[in-house]
Amino acid sequence: SVPFVICSHTTLTGGWRDTAPIFINAPDIVIECGQGGTGKGCIVDRGGSHMSFGPYARGIVIRGITFRGARTTSQVFYYDDAEVTFEDCSWEANGSIGRTGAVVDINSVSTVYFNRCDASEAKQIPRQNTKFGGSFGSSISIRK
Repeated sequence: SVPFVICSHTTLTGGWRDTAPIFINAPDIVIECGQGGTGKGCIVDRGGSHMSFGPYARGIVIRGITFRGARTTSQVFYYDDAEVTFEDCSWEANGSIGRTGAVVDINSVSTVYFNRCDASEAKQIPRQNTKFGGSFGSSISIRK
């Protein structure tokens, strides 16, 4: 696998208008906080989506990262056949558009594993429902 190590206590940001996600479309990539995922305080804080996975994104491991501030779903799976494992990750203050999940919007033929992760709906931004006031939506959406 190809490791990409984010140093402890590092925040990766994009401008408020920078809505393009990090696009991963190659197999066997590991993105982790500290060597071996032993770091602390690694944050991805972007205004759009955080990551998007293509059809060749198989055997991907994302480890020890907090994802914050997405406004259009944190992790997006538009393509078929991706396989991604999240380990020890958390999501905070993410939003979504329409009926998509604030944490993950996945198609029905990709595979996503969550190991020791916190994707609580209560930690995401409440959806704005014009008829009934703010409300929480689902953190995860699955579509055909």
